[in-house]
Amino acid sequence: MRCLIASLIVFIIITSQDNNWFYNSRDDNECTIAVIGGSATVDGRPILWKNRDVRNADQKYLYIPGCYTEQETTFAYIGNFYADDSTRCFMGINECGFAVVNANCYNLPDSLNNEGLDDGDIMHWALQRCRDITDWEMFLDLTNELGREDPWIFGVIDSYGGAVLYECGNFSWIKYDTKIPANAPDGVIVRTTFALSGNDDVEGIERYKRACHLFYNRPAFRPIDIKYFLQTIIRDFACDMCNPYPLPYYGQMGDLPVGFIDALYTINRYKTRSCSLIRGVLEDENPKLATTFAILGQPALSIAIPLWVASGEVPIYLNGEQHAPWYDIISERMKLLYPLKEHPTCMNTLYLLDSTGAGVYSYTLPLEDWGVRQAEQNLRSWRNQIVNPGIIRSAQMGICEALWQGFVNESDSIIRAFEVKEAAFEYRLSNYPNPFNVSTTIYLDLNDRDNINTVSVNIYNILGQKVAGLGEVDLYNGYASVTWNGCDDSGMLLASGVYFYCIENPRIRKTGKMILLR
Repeated sequence: MRCLIASLIVFIIITSQDNNWFYNSRDDNECTIAVIGGSATVDGRPILWKNRDVRNADQKYLYIPGCYTEQETTFAYIGNFYADDSTRCFMGINECGFAVVNANCYNLPDSLNNEGLDDGDIMHWALQRCRDITDWEMFLDLTNELGREDPWIFGVIDSYGGAVLYECGNFSWIKYDTKIPANAPDGVIVRTTFALSGNDDVEGIERYKRACHLFYNRPAFRPIDIKYFLQTIIRDFACDMCNPYPLPYYGQMGDLPVGFIDALYTINRYKTRSCSLIRGVLEDENPKLATTFAILGQPALSIAIPLWVASGEVPIYLNGEQHAPWYDIISERMKLLYPLKEHPTCMNTLYLLDSTGAGVYSYTLPLEDWGVRQAEQNLRSWRNQIVNPGIIRSAQMGICEALWQGFVNESDSIIRAFEVKEAAFEYRLSNYPNPFNVSTTIYLDLNDRDNINTVSVNIYNILGQKVAGLGEVDLYNGYASVTWNGCDDSGMLLASGVYFYCIENPRIRKTGKMILLR
């Protein structure tokens, strides 16, 4: 406890020197968050969500390494930051499986007038030092004494099944636990920018009602999982004035052009700049396998990228030295999504999807769905073994690289090239070892009842480019094996990374994934 207090005092002295640099207004800071307990999700793992609505669009995701000394321990974490400030985090998860998000709160008394602890500093400090909800509540008690700059609403999950929301004033806090039915109908707690314990100034009530409707009135067969969040919640544009679904929308809202809607009061707002969808772990799982599905930029234009603290990094596309490359592209496409200078909050839904099936969603949604499937496939394997940071780092980068290429080129062809065609029976492929360093053997079992005698075997990189051809392979009773030495067709050693082997003949095409580690 003394160490906790001492490190907090040092933290306050350092961070209080520049606490008021960021412009704060109700119109700009209207985030939507939710805490989902494991009892409500399809797999029993809690989920934490935040759509971040702020004026400053220039953001990034960062990996903050831990520090392990005799004097102090801080935990590694992945979080969302402004591009020019790596000291203040606004949503993230650490290596212990502790995660936190927040939203501004405008209906609790505020007596500090921009003095006290800042929310970005609070979450940065907590992610570095909190293992679980008990640590977090101890930290809230400490900040009660010191004072929080503004009232905020925090959502928290940990690796022990905790999923809790806190309505925090300057010097007090109230707890809402997803395990208590009166707090959380169906195990779900939603907040926008007002506290249920506050006064009648319910800023953000439109988004609150819409989010509650999507959670509490979803079809009985529709579980709360990552796909439901991505497809239904975070990109929602319905409000009391207009419901554009199902897209494409050819209606007219007031005097706006056909297909345009006002995104001022929607869950996905005109100033939604990033989103984190953080799925925790079961109590007996490695907390480092908690997954952040990170969206940088306006969610309608962007793609969720799976990130793991165990990887020890965030792909360069989401951070960069000055601006994140992902941010740069989103900035240009925002001009097409919001083209009306006289109506800056109004968006052209037909840019997302039109009657021909064209638009942003024609490539972002298939790419994102592929990325989620790849993450799930990897997790199923990782949960049964000791976590290897190199393997996780390689898989994370491989997924991100493929999604980046599709995102830049506005096409889902890069992932369609590796989609497995459905067959009337199962073809079994594998390679061992995987990952490999010197060589790996690819094993084929193609079921000889279909009289497949010969296939060609080729190796592709993550961009879909052929890097090596292993030639024609003859099968004996449907079985064969072929060895690859990690070289291209000219005999040059290839770099570490994710590669795909593809077996083909006029009747079939099937792929498998392998990892080369130099």
